[in-house]
Amino acid sequence: MGKIEGNIENLCNYSIFWPYEEKINPREVAVDLVVRLNKEKEKSYRTDLVTPAYIIKRMAKDKSTGESANGCYFPESKPLIVEEISKDCIEKVLKDIINNGFFRLFFKTD
Repeated sequence: MGKIEGNIENLCNYSIFWPYEEKINPREVAVDLVVRLNKEKEKSYRTDLVTPAYIIKRMAKDKSTGESANGCYFPESKPLIVEEISKDCIEKVLKDIINNGFFRLFFKTD
Protein backbone atom coordinates (compact mmCIF):
# COMPACT_ATOMS: atom_id res chain seq x y z
CA MET A 1 0.00 0.00 0.00
CA GLY A 2 1.25 3.49 -0.81
CA LYS A 3 0.86 6.64 1.23
CA ILE A 4 1.65 10.36 1.16
CA GLU A 5 1.17 12.45 4.30
CA GLY A 6 1.50 16.14 4.96
CA ASN A 7 0.54 19.16 7.01
CA ILE A 8 -0.58 22.52 5.74
CA GLU A 9 0.19 24.97 8.52
CA ASN A 10 -2.91 26.49 10.15
CA LEU A 11 -5.27 24.50 7.88
CA CYS A 12 -5.07 20.71 8.04
CA ASN A 13 -3.24 17.41 8.12
CA TYR A 14 -3.79 14.98 5.25
CA SER A 15 -3.06 11.43 4.15
CA ILE A 16 -3.38 9.97 0.67
CA PHE A 17 -3.71 6.19 0.34
CA TRP A 18 -3.63 3.81 -2.59
CA PRO A 19 -3.89 0.01 -2.47
CA TYR A 20 -1.12 -0.71 -4.97
CA GLU A 21 2.29 -2.12 -4.09
CA GLU A 22 3.89 -0.93 -7.31
CA LYS A 23 4.75 2.68 -8.08
CA ILE A 24 1.77 4.67 -9.35
CA ASN A 25 1.55 6.95 -12.35
CA PRO A 26 0.65 10.24 -10.61
CA ARG A 27 -1.24 11.46 -13.70
CA GLU A 28 -3.34 8.30 -14.20
CA VAL A 29 -4.70 7.08 -10.89
CA ALA A 30 -7.52 7.20 -8.33
CA VAL A 31 -6.69 7.39 -4.61
CA ASP A 32 -8.35 8.11 -1.26
CA LEU A 33 -7.60 11.39 0.53
CA VAL A 34 -8.26 11.76 4.27
CA VAL A 35 -8.12 15.23 5.84
CA ARG A 36 -8.30 16.52 9.42
CA LEU A 37 -9.02 20.23 9.62
CA ASN A 38 -7.07 21.98 12.39
CA LYS A 39 -10.22 23.60 13.78
CA GLU A 40 -12.07 20.23 13.88
CA LYS A 41 -9.38 17.83 15.11
CA GLU A 42 -11.84 15.14 16.22
CA LYS A 43 -13.30 14.69 12.71
CA SER A 44 -11.81 13.10 9.62
CA TYR A 45 -13.07 13.87 6.13
CA ARG A 46 -12.46 11.84 2.99
CA THR A 47 -12.84 12.07 -0.76
CA ASP A 48 -11.73 10.24 -3.88
CA LEU A 49 -9.03 11.96 -5.91
CA VAL A 50 -8.95 11.08 -9.60
CA THR A 51 -6.99 12.38 -12.54
CA PRO A 52 -8.49 13.14 -15.97
CA ALA A 53 -6.37 10.39 -17.57
CA TYR A 54 -7.73 7.87 -15.05
CA ILE A 55 -11.31 8.81 -15.93
CA ILE A 56 -10.62 8.37 -19.65
CA LYS A 57 -8.90 5.01 -19.07
CA ARG A 58 -11.70 3.77 -16.78
CA MET A 59 -14.45 4.77 -19.25
CA ALA A 60 -12.61 3.00 -22.09
CA LYS A 61 -12.34 -0.14 -19.94
CA ASP A 62 -16.03 0.06 -19.05
CA LYS A 63 -16.89 0.44 -22.73
CA SER A 64 -15.13 -2.84 -23.46
CA THR A 65 -16.65 -4.70 -20.47
CA GLY A 66 -20.16 -3.26 -20.74
CA GLU A 67 -20.02 -1.63 -17.31
CA SER A 68 -21.41 1.87 -16.69
CA ALA A 69 -23.72 1.68 -19.70
CA ASN A 70 -20.80 0.68 -21.91
CA GLY A 71 -18.57 3.48 -20.63
CA CYS A 72 -21.14 6.27 -21.06
CA TYR A 73 -20.53 7.62 -17.54
CA PHE A 74 -17.94 7.66 -14.76
CA PRO A 75 -19.41 5.84 -11.73
CA GLU A 76 -17.94 7.89 -8.88
CA SER A 77 -19.94 10.15 -6.59
CA LYS A 78 -18.37 13.63 -6.48
CA PRO A 79 -14.71 12.78 -6.98
CA LEU A 80 -12.22 15.60 -6.72
CA ILE A 81 -10.51 15.73 -10.12
CA VAL A 82 -6.88 16.83 -9.88
CA GLU A 83 -4.08 17.25 -12.39
CA GLU A 84 -1.81 14.74 -10.63
CA ILE A 85 -1.30 12.94 -7.34
CA SER A 86 1.68 14.76 -5.89
CA LYS A 87 2.34 16.51 -2.60
CA ASP A 88 2.65 19.89 -4.36
CA CYS A 89 -0.59 19.55 -6.33
CA ILE A 90 -2.62 18.22 -3.38
CA GLU A 91 -1.44 20.97 -1.06
CA LYS A 92 -2.36 23.65 -3.62
CA VAL A 93 -5.79 22.09 -4.09
CA LEU A 94 -6.46 21.77 -0.35
CA LYS A 95 -5.39 25.36 0.37
CA ASP A 96 -7.60 26.66 -2.42
CA ILE A 97 -10.77 24.70 -1.62
CA ILE A 98 -10.48 25.31 2.14
CA ASN A 99 -9.76 29.04 1.78
CA ASN A 100 -12.53 29.51 -0.82
CA GLY A 101 -15.23 27.57 1.04
CA PHE A 102 -15.47 24.57 -1.31
CA PHE A 103 -14.23 21.92 1.14
CA ARG A 104 -17.62 20.38 1.95
CA LEU A 105 -18.56 20.12 -1.74
CA PHE A 106 -16.02 17.30 -2.10
CA PHE A 107 -15.40 15.90 1.39
CA LYS A 108 -17.64 13.85 3.64
CA THR A 109 -17.06 12.80 7.24
CA ASP A 110 -15.41 9.45 7.83
